Amino acid sequence: MEVKVMVIDDEPDFLRNICRILKRWHYECIPVADSLRVGEYIRAEQPDIVITDLKMPQQDGFQVLQTVQAWNKETPVIVLTAYGSISSAVKAMKAGAYDYLTKPFNLDELRLVLERAAEQRRLKQENQNLHLQLMEVYGEKNIIAVSENMLAAIGLAKKVACTETTVLITGESGTGKELLARFIHTHSLRSKKPFIPFDCTTLPENLMETELFGYQKGAFTGAVANKPGIIEIARGGTLFLDEIGELPLNLQAKLLRVLQEHQYRRVGGNEFLPADVRFIAATNRNLEQMVAAGQFRADLFYRLHVFPIKIPPLRERPEDIPVLATRFLQQFARQYEKTARTLSPPAQRLLEAYPWPGNVRELQNVIERAVLLAEGEIIYPAHLPSTLTRNDSPVNIELAGESFKEVKRKHLEILEQEYFTRLLKKHRGNITRAAVEAGVNRRTIHRLIKKYNLKLDT
Repeated sequence: MEVKVMVIDDEPDFLRNICRILKRWHYECIPVADSLRVGEYIRAEQPDIVITDLKMPQQDGFQVLQTVQAWNKETPVIVLTAYGSISSAVKAMKAGAYDYLTKPFNLDELRLVLERAAEQRRLKQENQNLHLQLMEVYGEKNIIAVSENMLAAIGLAKKVACTETTVLITGESGTGKELLARFIHTHSLRSKKPFIPFDCTTLPENLMETELFGYQKGAFTGAVANKPGIIEIARGGTLFLDEIGELPLNLQAKLLRVLQEHQYRRVGGNEFLPADVRFIAATNRNLEQMVAAGQFRADLFYRLHVFPIKIPPLRERPEDIPVLATRFLQQFARQYEKTARTLSPPAQRLLEAYPWPGNVRELQNVIERAVLLAEGEIIYPAHLPSTLTRNDSPVNIELAGESFKEVKRKHLEILEQEYFTRLLKKHRGNITRAAVEAGVNRRTIHRLIKKYNLKLDT
């Protein structure tokens, strides 16, 4: 796709010549001789780069620069000036112009400035696109919840996002602590800077220290050059400390110093470096109990516990299960190009009755498996793992104001599907043998295979 360059000058010959040159360089040139109509042309053409003469009779280059900036501050503006008016060009640069050229200019010089401006524009557009993609992935619409307790947690995250406050997210494994941390970062003033996750469980203490703080050349054998730590890599952005309860006591003291003083030293270094990061920590452990047991520093706990957010486990928000399952179903159906679209009522009831010790992550895995197993549009209990379908009691009845007839129908469907799924598996998909053992005719089994989309194992 060609880069659009708008050239604004009151000399028609100059416009014709520069557009001819730009087209030869594979730029799309938009000549504008009437500087009073710059705003109109810019809105209509939406150029990537603007070149404007500074001295024009109707509207000068400074006014053009203001018009472009009012439309889009990210658009590079290159100003042209006579040799004796370089001070005006410098003034334009201070006002926000990208660069300047003096007339008459060298074509190689023009080409170089244009290439640099085009590259800057491309990088800024890529950053904007990346930010939009992050908003799509970690935006509010992708934090799925209808339950009051989860909506309350999201509400707290929205309130704290635009601040610099340290956040502590607590919750069981698999509840989505990192997802909420990314949500906070994406909606913060640091959103265009890095989000760096650091797992406090994966490295031994000595490696964890160098990973966090970096090291100075010569700090130890093998340290042949300076290495930045993730605090430095995350500069300007957010550092997410996952499972902070597993951080060794020695490193807890050093992290506390960073939180208090907003500076740190590399391992083996003497120079203090600024810690320009926003800290978000997460844990599945009870830090207050760990403090009482001497396993976690009380002063660090209070530094982290400025703004706590607790994510409830999935079993405490069962109303979120159908909407989460449906979202995962749609996601994996697209990913694997499958036709599965909906959950059967018996399958949904099984999902809602299960306690989900692995929380949202376990639900996601269960739905992914079901989508891969399903051959048709509907997910049935047969597509769910045995941990969900197995029950110690003959039936799992929840009284929800339903008649005996309705409850009986629901459980007969579950029984029917489970029985014939296992029967067909036992006989390796042989319908005749299955019909004989079940004491029904083949037509009945064919009807049930179609009804429940049963898989014929061979």
